Amino acid sequence: MKKLAAGGFTGRMIFVVILAAAAWAGFTFIPDIPTQEKQYEIDNADVDVQLQRDGSLLVHESLDFDFQGSFSGAYRDIPLNGGARITGMRVLSGGQRYKPGAATGLGSYDVPGSFGTEEFGGTSDFDGAGDASRDRHYVRVVWHYSAESEHKTFDLVYRVTGATNVRDDVVDVTWSIWGDQWDFWLNDLDATFSSASGVAPTHTWLRPRSLGSEPEIEGDAAVASVSRVPEGEAVGMRAVFPRDAISSTTGAEVDRGDGLDEIESEEASLDDQLSATTKLRNWISDNVLLVSILLGLFALACMALLTALARERPTDVPEYLPEPPEDIPPALGYQLAREGTYSDRLVLATLMDLVDRGFYEAKAAPGSDLDLEVHKCEERPDATQLQPYEVTVMDFFDNLLGSNWVAIGKMKDEVPRHSSVWRARWETMNNQLDEAEHTHVSWDRDMTGWRELLTAIVALLFVGVIVAAWTRTQRVPVPVAAMILTVGFLLSVPKVWLKRLAAEPRRRSAQWQSFERWTKDFPRLHDDPPATLELWRRILVYAVAFGTAERIAKSGRIPPPVTEAAASDVPWTAYAFHSGSFGGSFNSFGSGFSSQVAPQSSSSGGGGFSGGGGGGFSGGGGGGAW
Repeated sequence: MKKLAAGGFTGRMIFVVILAAAAWAGFTFIPDIPTQEKQYEIDNADVDVQLQRDGSLLVHESLDFDFQGSFSGAYRDIPLNGGARITGMRVLSGGQRYKPGAATGLGSYDVPGSFGTEEFGGTSDFDGAGDASRDRHYVRVVWHYSAESEHKTFDLVYRVTGATNVRDDVVDVTWSIWGDQWDFWLNDLDATFSSASGVAPTHTWLRPRSLGSEPEIEGDAAVASVSRVPEGEAVGMRAVFPRDAISSTTGAEVDRGDGLDEIESEEASLDDQLSATTKLRNWISDNVLLVSILLGLFALACMALLTALARERPTDVPEYLPEPPEDIPPALGYQLAREGTYSDRLVLATLMDLVDRGFYEAKAAPGSDLDLEVHKCEERPDATQLQPYEVTVMDFFDNLLGSNWVAIGKMKDEVPRHSSVWRARWETMNNQLDEAEHTHVSWDRDMTGWRELLTAIVALLFVGVIVAAWTRTQRVPVPVAAMILTVGFLLSVPKVWLKRLAAEPRRRSAQWQSFERWTKDFPRLHDDPPATLELWRRILVYAVAFGTAERIAKSGRIPPPVTEAAASDVPWTAYAFHSGSFGGSFNSFGSGFSSQVAPQSSSSGGGGFSGGGGGGFSGGGGGGAW
């Protein structure tokens, strides 16, 4: 994973995608993991309210319970206003009709498949429950069953009288379809208001407006669907029917005079009270996927514009150059080809360059390991010809080798694991090599600052989306994953894509790019390869830096006179052309050293996730289970 994060654009994007997928999975599934051995929630609730011909209401609640642990009882407290009364209570589950007359105490036990009801005055926590004269009272229904870590659906069916308000022009039906006494979030709430006469409602509303859901009239019914109802939030629904929807008022309350204008004015005032901020929050929450996609496309378009503005000038350099454009250290040649970027392969390339220039000697390792051994030369050329970063590389390997012959594949084993001293040496050497092009590369256009500004703007916009979705639903897997993908993409774009070289460095860079391309495509080309061993020795050094040395050595296209001359030349060149395994230990050289000197890792704990009647309407309330 660390290699992906520290790799090129493709590697970094793979890491970003994995991170985004992990975040999406975490924010999607972790909130649903039980936090206690015994707990329950209601996942979905479906409430059907049918206006009867006498003005009473036939209410059908379907509650999907998700039990974790062993449960045997549940209850509902249904608040009623004024003269509203509940009769004909029925409880059903799985096709079984429960028998009435069971115990109604909270925490009580009775025969599974039974239920009981009781009426209280006062509040649902039953302070002063004996006072039945209050305007607001509660009906409690308790039912008994047997459940063990499973899903069960319970249906409560009952008739309500005195809850409908009949005016001269309309029938006003209000009911709290979800109560404020539940201590968890409800995933889905669906409600339907219809009439037994088949007359369709003419108007419908939902409270509170802050939920951002608007009911609709579909056919002969008013329907509403609410996702993610917060804990402690009552939801009320209202539907207005024509006066001829009922033929009697015996089950309703009657007020003289027209009522539609008054009702519309009341509901309009609630619409006016809803702030623009809440409306925006609800819209974002309802369209979180669309908003996330649009933000991602915006970031992609802006980044495309920045890279287009930083596009390099065309040059007349040919596609391939079969030899190094100039005799310079491999670290500088690589960084000219890659426009200033760095790879830890330059450490090994510089070492092989020092071997080629007589500061070290090399030979094939004995045995079957098929590796190359390196040793410090007793007599060396004048080191003043070296660049400062080359001197640092030489000091590093002098300390590592001492007076020993050490195989390249085993050099990291000469360093104590997690050594802070060697880690400092390794980092210093890499930092100096990274500065090899410092005085050779210049830019006439740099868009990296605009990238930082774009990233900050996009991140802030995503934070706003996340806050909006969280405050409304406490579910944010989509915007979090989208933010990681988008911001990760913006930060993964290499800096060289956002910078344009000045004219002279651009030409040098194009030449080195053509040479690197030649080393990469060499096995499939049909040109005449260089014919001198001296030139091939330089080519191999640069190929080590480019990561193409192995494919060149195994191409079979090295001219025979060159391979024959190599057999009597510097041993490492002979090894490259004749061993058949040249470069095998080269590709992992830098990563092996980085891992060897990396600080010892430690682990730590992580965090977690938590989560959990309208107006003067009857219905709603709450309940529980044990």
